[in-house]
Amino acid sequence: MRTPEEFKRQAEVREITFWPSHDCSMCGATVGTEIRDGKASYNSSCGCGSSPNHSPGWESVAERYNMQRDEDVIAEMDEFWGFDKKKDA
Repeated sequence: MRTPEEFKRQAEVREITFWPSHDCSMCGATVGTEIRDGKASYNSSCGCGSSPNHSPGWESVAERYNMQRDEDVIAEMDEFWGFDKKKDA
């Protein structure tokens, strides 16, 4: 399990400003977590809908990662965030 603090640290170290989640089924725009000024907010608004951004924080970032069970998806997320599985073992 990864903690919110780990994601915040990695975002700072790797200068991550956006973590894509999925593409909008209506317009195809990529939506996901925006990272600014040390804060994480999920941007579900792509311009074609009326969903506002919300700021659940780093806890939701960790929850999205920790709920995953597919090893291939976890490996992709580890690569994105810069987590080294060998060091974590």
